[in-house]
Amino acid sequence: MRTIHGPSLTVNLRRALILGATGAAFAGHASGAGDGWKLTPSIGLEQVYNSNQNGPQSNNEPDVVSQFTPGLHITGDTPHATVDFNYSPTFNHFEMGTSQDRVDQSQSAQIVITPVANHLMIDLDTYAVQMGGRANSTSGLNGTLTTTDDRLLYYVGTLAPHFTERFGDVASVDAYYRLKSTNTSDESSRTAGGPSRSEDSLQNEAEAIIGSGESFGRLSAQLNFSHNSGLGSGENTQTTNDSDYLSLEYHINRTYSLTGSLGYQRIHYDATLEAAPYTNEGMTWNAGARFTPNPSDSVEISYGLQQGAYVPTLKMTYALGPRTLVTASYVTKVQTQLQAISDSLQFLTFDPSGRPIDSRTGLPFVGVNSIFGSQNALFRDKPLLLSVNHQFVRSAITATFTYETRSAVTGLPAKDTAIGGAISYTRELTPVLNCNVDFEFTDHKSTGAVGFGAEHAKVINTSVLLEYRLSDTATAKLAGTYLRRSSSIPANNSTTTQVSVGVKKEF
Repeated sequence: MRTIHGPSLTVNLRRALILGATGAAFAGHASGAGDGWKLTPSIGLEQVYNSNQNGPQSNNEPDVVSQFTPGLHITGDTPHATVDFNYSPTFNHFEMGTSQDRVDQSQSAQIVITPVANHLMIDLDTYAVQMGGRANSTSGLNGTLTTTDDRLLYYVGTLAPHFTERFGDVASVDAYYRLKSTNTSDESSRTAGGPSRSEDSLQNEAEAIIGSGESFGRLSAQLNFSHNSGLGSGENTQTTNDSDYLSLEYHINRTYSLTGSLGYQRIHYDATLEAAPYTNEGMTWNAGARFTPNPSDSVEISYGLQQGAYVPTLKMTYALGPRTLVTASYVTKVQTQLQAISDSLQFLTFDPSGRPIDSRTGLPFVGVNSIFGSQNALFRDKPLLLSVNHQFVRSAITATFTYETRSAVTGLPAKDTAIGGAISYTRELTPVLNCNVDFEFTDHKSTGAVGFGAEHAKVINTSVLLEYRLSDTATAKLAGTYLRRSSSIPANNSTTTQVSVGVKKEF
């Protein structure tokens, strides 16, 4: 796909907001040690051996990296707020001088404030991660250290007030406002020698939903009015997406129902220096069925005309048994990469230890699928995700399958296709020793992409992690990772071998 470079006028302000404002606000509250609040500082020390080989003429460039990671984990659970906030920047010292010392950012937060119970709720979600900008890695289960010449900081935040009102069993009204800020900050050593890959997008979304109540019996109806606007750089310069539609659902019984919708939508993206404007306007419709055997399981299949294309849609969460969960999704959208990153934030959850988890798979949350590299093109995105998770007595295994295509809708024809799978196995070897084994494979084809060119690449990523609990507040770990990228373009071949040992102490 095309990569569009452009200056960011508001990056520093938004970056400060996302990485700092959340922690400052709630750290002060949590330090008061009130009921329902817990503040857990931590310190991590790690020694990393990393060997990178890039291209056919490159020699191995091994390095030993000393990492210092202070952390802050804040949790809160009160009648008016729930908070899960993590901030853990990593200070990297390259012992052999192959790169300059640097700081890698890592932050995630999920905050829900309820000023008025049953009427007003405010969601605040933020996420920041340091990753590579080139299409040179998989989605990342246990990632390798990003090379300094390819370092991007991805950071995203969403502020979403939600007002709701119920009118007995006749009707309901829900009103949403969402402010979404999504950005990339180019922090690579290549910045001085070439154009910046920093991009930004600020979206304003207003939505009102009028729904029918139980008095309508088996028929339920919703009127949805959604009006969105955005601005930023590249393809995000000026955008609008307005959609009004009526959706209906007829419940055949408590388990099966028929669904459908009819509406009107207008999507517009302004022209840029490298791309023509894009406008799609017209009627939309959808018809399908829903299977809901119980409140926690649901399978929804539909087909219709959405965003200018006839597409199927699949959403599924289904328990095959008490310990086996299957999830699947296939939703087509016209969007930029920054908008896709913003949409992924809705799947951010946390495990009991405070680690960010993807609610669809149960795996560590990875907000950026870096297999496509850093792109600021407008594309029709078709991502298919299938995940199966099974819990044993002392272990768990998760298998995922992904298939995603991105087809450019402006500028020169371009298409990216990625197909892959991953297996993640975790086991409690002893009450104090845990083991994680991950394997991931992706086959990526890019056709006519500006900046990358036509390419066929295969990526293998495998890792092993051992964690030993020294005490209730201290853990030691030993990890090994192997990443190999084989490309039809020899200069894009790369191999990374990484071994690390470390210790973390909470206070």
